[in-house]
Amino acid sequence: METSNLSRPAPVLKRFAGILLNPRQTFEEIVKHPNWGLALFIITLINVVCTLITLPKLKVFMLETLQQEMQTNPALNTPEALHIVETTSLIGAVIGALFIPAITCLVLALLFKLFNAFSGDKQPLRRFFTISVYAYIPVLFTLLIQTIVVSFSAHPDFSAAPSSLYLFFPAGASGFAANLAKQVDIFFLWSLFLAAMGSSILIRKPLRSTTIYIFILWAAYALFIASRTPALT
Repeated sequence: METSNLSRPAPVLKRFAGILLNPRQTFEEIVKHPNWGLALFIITLINVVCTLITLPKLKVFMLETLQQEMQTNPALNTPEALHIVETTSLIGAVIGALFIPAITCLVLALLFKLFNAFSGDKQPLRRFFTISVYAYIPVLFTLLIQTIVVSFSAHPDFSAAPSSLYLFFPAGASGFAANLAKQVDIFFLWSLFLAAMGSSILIRKPLRSTTIYIFILWAAYALFIASRTPALT
């Protein structure tokens, strides 16, 4: 009976706490009992609830953004165009809240699976996905902070997370440095590190190797987005 109890997977909420307080031991337990369904459901539910809370503020942000766009694009200055842009933006926000956590976890899982193709003990994609789901937890802090900040803001800004380095730039700042700062979110970087840790345990490789790998990819992505954003705006 004692052995049977030890072989049971830990409760999801205990795993959530463990990821924050004792990630290595928690990931070792997750590797032995890989299940992600309930964890992803809870993460997605929190994401959707926070999005619904901020929808009125998102509407304000969209209207302010459209007013700026009207100065360079008069075609938007019609009730029909305003209604279409506003509606599609709000619907897109809800759809994004439903699918972004799963898509983000899948992308991370695929990246570590690619690493695993050349190094470490071979593991199926679903195990990397499980690791990525639990590693996503710090991103929820970004979401919760943004929900609180936006809820009390008269002129909300959804263009950058309040936990990113963009916080140190003046409002409305643009250019390469400002766009790069928007990509540097401490909670997302924490999430990447956790994914690297869990994957290193899963494939039995040094944490250094998986960490260097994922942060090189992140840096390349951040530099690309920062350099392209001015051209797209």
